Amino acid sequence: MRRDDTESIDVGRVREEPVRKTPRKSCLGRGLKLVLLALLIVIVATLIFLALWDREKRDLPVPEAESGNTLRPIEDDVLVLLAGVDDTGARQAKRSDTLMLLRYDGKEGRFVGLSIPRDTRVMIQGEKDKINHAYAYGGIELTMRTIRHFLGIDLDYYMIVDYETVRAIVDAMGGVRYDVPETLTPRPAEQFETGDHVLDGAEALAFLRHRKSYAMGDIGRVAAQQDFFKTMAKQLLSPMKVPRYPFVLQAIRKNAKTNLPAVSLLPMVPSFLHQGKALDMETVPGEGRMIDGVSYYVAYPEETLELVDELFGPYVEE
Repeated sequence: MRRDDTESIDVGRVREEPVRKTPRKSCLGRGLKLVLLALLIVIVATLIFLALWDREKRDLPVPEAESGNTLRPIEDDVLVLLAGVDDTGARQAKRSDTLMLLRYDGKEGRFVGLSIPRDTRVMIQGEKDKINHAYAYGGIELTMRTIRHFLGIDLDYYMIVDYETVRAIVDAMGGVRYDVPETLTPRPAEQFETGDHVLDGAEALAFLRHRKSYAMGDIGRVAAQQDFFKTMAKQLLSPMKVPRYPFVLQAIRKNAKTNLPAVSLLPMVPSFLHQGKALDMETVPGEGRMIDGVSYYVAYPEETLELVDELFGPYVEE
């Protein structure tokens, strides 16, 4: 081999340099920073959204303010009335089709609830009537006053939803997986299927309104609604659903009416996600009766007060 050839080879070797790779740690660091920045933007945007939403509620009436009642501060416990309102027609006043009291007990980390059948016989403006008529006579204010007196509780917060709200929330969640009993027979106008599958908003709405297949009528439907909302709550509180929370909040803000201060609930969110999946639902104890030719649900006074004390002890008025 000639000398000049050897030299050229050596030079080639000298010029060869290893390819330097970008440290993986640096890439991970940049990715983490981007994730944290995106998370910060979401948090700030959510806070602004909730603050603006709360500003819209400032002029809402306080239940029984004329009697000196003020809104109870929200710390680690909150009680709210969920009033499902059914549109009975353009010329008729709306009635509360569903009434549920929901409490989150932060100390025990669980939800408890009480359903009030819509035909429950109570005192409304000095006369015995069905509790769902209170909304038709005086809206949410009279409904809240009626329930406060009926159960003897300090009830300050409410959320009014119609069926369009339910549809929007279920769709915002991406649907709710639920096992619809095979014993139900949907009417032609009710677009829902039986069996275990994911219900979209329209199908969930049809299922929740269904009453015909239940042997106990409205009481059977109340039980079905309770079970569905339990399942819905568990799925909503799953970490997998967190990315959908902005859509759910927007659906609630757009369709529901509430005086709940959203910003005040924020400190409770970690507790919701960590231990708030337990939901114990009860129904006001009672029985159906015909009185003066009208079908009512008559509550058992002693059993009802005992149950209220058990579920909502801190809110029971002396």
